[in-house]
Amino acid sequence: IVHTVDPDEADALLVNTCGFIEDAKRESIDEVLTLMERKRDGQRLIVLGCLSKRYMDELSREMPEVDAFFGIGQAAKIAEFLSGRPVEYPALPANKVNKVTPLILAAPTFAPLKAAEGCSRRCGFCVIPSIRGPYKSRALEEVLAEARGFLKRGIKELLVVAQDLSSYGRDLLGGYGLPELLHDLATLEDTEYRVRPLYLYPTEVSGRLLQAISGHERVCSYFDIPLQHSEDRILKAMGRGGSRKKYLELIRTIRRDLPDAAIRTTMIVGFPGESEDEFSALLEFVEEAGFDHLGAFGYSDEEGTPAASLEDKVPQEVVERRLEELMGIQAEISREHNEQLVGCGFRVLVDECVDEGVIARLERQAPDVDGVLYLSGCDAKVGEFVDVEITGASDYDLEGVCP
Repeated sequence: IVHTVDPDEADALLVNTCGFIEDAKRESIDEVLTLMERKRDGQRLIVLGCLSKRYMDELSREMPEVDAFFGIGQAAKIAEFLSGRPVEYPALPANKVNKVTPLILAAPTFAPLKAAEGCSRRCGFCVIPSIRGPYKSRALEEVLAEARGFLKRGIKELLVVAQDLSSYGRDLLGGYGLPELLHDLATLEDTEYRVRPLYLYPTEVSGRLLQAISGHERVCSYFDIPLQHSEDRILKAMGRGGSRKKYLELIRTIRRDLPDAAIRTTMIVGFPGESEDEFSALLEFVEEAGFDHLGAFGYSDEEGTPAASLEDKVPQEVVERRLEELMGIQAEISREHNEQLVGCGFRVLVDECVDEGVIARLERQAPDVDGVLYLSGCDAKVGEFVDVEITGASDYDLEGVCP
């Protein structure tokens, strides 16, 4: 299978969907509808992912123009379908992870490396456990083998992902956990590459994990810790562990032990019952914590979740106002942090070369969500690491030059 970003060139159109939050579901459906209209004779339209698994029967009835629907862990079956061979979908035991390497349409420089599947936490707003099942760590040898394959293909940044990455290995024998996994990933080859852990549950960020991240130059000093809220009553209603006090202590510990680390989090505003005082307290928390990066979502009911049955829903217009206010404050914080980098030197990874120049990322910038570095006067190639000096900053992006 050869990947193209131009639908008009493609023989098969693939839509990888999300079924976790309402906005993502709408976006997925809109994209499928758009491609249904553009689809020409002879093209195949294939829908896969969480939304496809969750609503396969309904989607099949309402969208007969779609040639095939695939659920989670079935992406590798697409080639069989396109070749005309019969496709079988073997059931997996509840404690096993699909060993078929997933179809990865990776960028030239980075690729997601799945360490586990599913989630055993019961956050009140989340449908992941009902869609993906309980937490299941992939076997170490499988993760390392896939990582070696990525590195041999020229991938320069391994994005180590799971719904709850910090719990990796707890369902495996031998006491092997995320700190050991990061160590092994960081010592696979004697070349220049990055290992970036993503999606850490806040109460599971331990001293051992901090040591593992600080102890390897290939492991990014980057903490992606979705907190979801700051106020104890809301956290309890959400079914989340931790508290405002413990979260601030964790942030202070990271800042103390890894002063150059970047911290990213995610917040939900408008959870049922969230008062104006609790929202104001959330804003104060964000200002005190000073996150380098923050993403936020407005709460929406998700079918089958405990939160969907809660009363005292926050009106949509209030949710949208709170979301805008929160992101406005975060933009100011991000700009202040970025401005402090002006005049400093960094080693960066080149992701893209365009007519206007070179697009790269610092270690503190995860792909797709944290902004980028725009370089001028630089003839570096995609996939190269280069030394740069930061010359300008905006809310989320940076500018720089190659000395």
